[in-house]
Amino acid sequence: HNSIVGGHFGFFITYELLARKYYFRNMMKIVKRYTTSCHIWQTTKTSTVLPNGLLMPLPVRKQRWEQLSLDFIMPLPETEAGFNAVLVVINRLTKRAHFIPTTNEVTGEMAADQFLQNFDKLHGMPKVLVSDRDPQFTSSFWRVIHLKLGTKLHFSTAYHAQTDGQVERVNKVLDQLFRSYCSENFYFWDKFLS
Repeated sequence: HNSIVGGHFGFFITYELLARKYYFRNMMKIVKRYTTSCHIWQTTKTSTVLPNGLLMPLPVRKQRWEQLSLDFIMPLPETEAGFNAVLVVINRLTKRAHFIPTTNEVTGEMAADQFLQNFDKLHGMPKVLVSDRDPQFTSSFWRVIHLKLGTKLHFSTAYHAQTDGQVERVNKVLDQLFRSYCSENFYFWDKFLS
């Protein structure tokens, strides 16, 4: 750890280098204690986490399906029906989600059509949509449809979990469920969306 070759790297690299040639009792605990107490390592390591800012959550609506979060999960393996992406729509109040199968090549117009066909008929048009800056959401057609229907489109920014953090969390859960349900044959993931 302290040598020029060691370079004062953290626990994992130091442990791996030691474990290649040596073993002793409680080796992992000792290496961890030693590397985390190293003054040079503590003062020179780079932080991978952005500093926390003030938490300013968006106002929560009082009605269900008034405020939604949208995101795409892509690319996925292509199914027999030709789907290779999922449009995730989440109600920000109740946390209920809809998963709409789609493709990587979806345009703004196609995304709007799929949203209207699969969501609007069930719950009506929401007042606010929050999404990241996917090209499908920033297209001119998507903006025009919001002007005509009277909804607002809010874009999230990076590292602001209060805007669309829950949709990112749902994406991780959906990915985990895909892996567990479709571990044998991942080309049938669209059958498990409902």
